Amino acid sequence: MQGTFNLLKGVIPFTKYPYVGVSDPCAVCGGAEKATVCEYDRRIKRLTTVICDDCGTLRTDPMPTDAELANYYATAYRFDYQLAAGTKPPKFHLKRSRGLAEHRFAKYSPAFPEGGRVLDFGCGSGEFLQVCKENGHEVEGIEPGESYARFANETYGVQVQNCGWQDADFGDRSFDVITAFHVFEHLRDPKAALQFLLSKLNEGGVIVIEVPNMLPSKKKLFEELHFAHVYGFTPNTLERLGNECGLERHPMQDHPWTDMVFRRAEGEIAPGAADSDYSRDLAGQYDKTDIAAFLLKFGWLGDMYRRVAKDLRDSR
Repeated sequence: MQGTFNLLKGVIPFTKYPYVGVSDPCAVCGGAEKATVCEYDRRIKRLTTVICDDCGTLRTDPMPTDAELANYYATAYRFDYQLAAGTKPPKFHLKRSRGLAEHRFAKYSPAFPEGGRVLDFGCGSGEFLQVCKENGHEVEGIEPGESYARFANETYGVQVQNCGWQDADFGDRSFDVITAFHVFEHLRDPKAALQFLLSKLNEGGVIVIEVPNMLPSKKKLFEELHFAHVYGFTPNTLERLGNECGLERHPMQDHPWTDMVFRRAEGEIAPGAADSDYSRDLAGQYDKTDIAAFLLKFGWLGDMYRRVAKDLRDSR
């Protein structure tokens, strides 16, 4: 892909996205065996998604390169993914983000030490940092989007580094709490990113990760897929990712889900074994409805109307 991401080519249905990519092994377990589970995404564009035969993690194949992803995020992501334009977050985003931040703090803060230091990885416009700050925590963020990082710094007075995780510099600072809300599905090397975050975690600290749940549901698989989401997790595979990095579920969470609280494992965790049975059973559960049959039912028009109506309502 040369120059900026071609937004026009990026939205025309039934065509491929304007990128080349590479066929990488699974970043979670290193497995190379795979099976195709879908060839379209929610934009009705050609995008191949495969499932790892060894662990069941979904991924885009070919995987966009670091340069191609950086190009996309710098030039097209906010509009393409969130229908947001301009240099400031739209009003509907700020309203939802504040409410969601308060909900997340209430949900996860029982695992936070009082007055601890919080790092929000992929902090967006900073609402979760602001809520943590209001509740007595020291806060810091990483946000690769320049306009959102600037908004957080200027609006909430919080320290946000405008960069990717590979370029973040914390000096000798470490954290009691590290959060990543709907970030890991965007990363082409989620294991390396989690290992980096673990290196910045204090003893006794926690890492909170939320990602979309890619277990089969009433929705068709392609409705859950998008160019921005290069990896897809189920509760099983998210926990596998944590285990691969020496993390275990926190005792406050008695069941695995895709909003998981991790802590350092108290003992050694054996490397995850290949589980082809899980992978093949999961792949077999995804709905195989033909894309043309889906479009001819016109149910997607109602979903589109409800989304636009909600955006307009929240913008007032």
